[in-house]
Amino acid sequence: MGVKAVSIHEQVMENTKRLTLRAQQIALQLEKARTERKLTV
Repeated sequence: MGVKAVSIHEQVMENTKRLTLRAQQIALQLEKARTERKLTV
C-alpha cells in the first residue's frame, strides 16, 4: 500500500506544534474572559 511510515521524531514535532498552538488558543481565551469579567464587575 502507499502508507508512509512517520518517524517518531516527526510525530513528536507535529504533536509539539499542535500542543503549542492549543496552549496559545487557551491563553487567549483566558485573557479574553478575564478582560470581560473585569468590565462587568
